[in-house]
Amino acid sequence: MRALWDASLGLSRPQQETPTKRAASWARPLRNGLRYQRALQMLKWNILPNTFGALLLAAAALVLVVLTVGTLRRRSGSPSRLVRGAMNRRVTSSRPLRPVGR
Repeated sequence: MRALWDASLGLSRPQQETPTKRAASWARPLRNGLRYQRALQMLKWNILPNTFGALLLAAAALVLVVLTVGTLRRRSGSPSRLVRGAMNRRVTSSRPLRPVGR
C-alpha cells in the first residue's frame, strides 16, 4: 500500500528490508483457538450486555422508587422539620387578630 502511495505522489523513499519472520509465540494458538473465541464471543455478546442491561434496569427502578416514596411522603401531609418547629413555637403578638375576608 505504501508503494502505491509513493508511486502516485512521486515520492522516493529508501528501500526497507523485509522484516524477518519471528518465531510464533504461545499466545497466537491460544487466541486462534475455538474455545477462546467462543468464550470471548459469549462474554462480548451475551454476558456483558445482559449484565449491563440488568444493572441499568435496577438503577432505574431504584430511582423510580426513591422518587415515588419522596412524592408520597410530601403529599401525605406529614409536616417537615421546619413546619413542626414552627408549630411548636408560640405566636405572641400585641395586635389583635382580624377576621379573614373583610
